[in-house]
This record gives sequence, C-alpha cells and structure tokens, in this order.
Amino acid sequence: LIVADDMGFADNSYTGMDVALTPNLRALATSGLRLRNHHVQPVCSPTRASLLTGRHVLRYGLQNTVIWPEDAWSVPVNETTLAQNLQDAGYRTAAFGKWHLGMHKQWALPSA
Repeated sequence: LIVADDMGFADNSYTGMDVALTPNLRALATSGLRLRNHHVQPVCSPTRASLLTGRHVLRYGLQNTVIWPEDAWSVPVNETTLAQNLQDAGYRTAAFGKWHLGMHKQWALPSA
C-alpha cells in the first residue's frame, strides 16, 4: 500500500494526464490494485486514519487536524488496522515515512 501525500488526481500519468511523467507509478498502478473510490479529508492525519482503519474519521474527531508529535492523542489503541489484518493473514508489514497518528505513548506508534 502506497499513500502519496499531497498528490492530486491529475498529478501523475497513470490517470491519463500528461502533466507529469511518472512511469514507475504507472507501472505500479497497472500491475496492482487501485482504490478508485476512497474519499478522505484534505489533511494527512485524517487520511491515514481512515485508510489504515477503514473507519470514517468522525469516529475519532480527526476530521480537521494533523496529530503532531507534541499532541497527547492518537487513533484509539483498540482500533484494528489494515496492517494487523494483513499480519493475521500471514503477510509481513512495515511502516515508512510520516506517521502523524499519535506519538505520545508507545502503543500509539506503529509496530510494523
């Protein structure tokens, strides 16, 4: 699963736009699974929370903000994530890049 932050629908070549040449993204999109109807908020924390949990961000009160490292809140600890479901199915998972889903407690950090 690849999430491109701040990338618009027309900012790549695999959607038929020629604004930017993105041959590697085109190859991934052609050979993989594309989510074509996934609606999220225009801010990174709500987008990640929705994608990783499969739940609407209104459940967490995340619809209008970014969770910064100094913020004392996160996605709820008891929430099952996509990574946990993939691990249960025998896949190995990893997390790279920005997190922005809570950092104030160890349980709020990704464990892979």
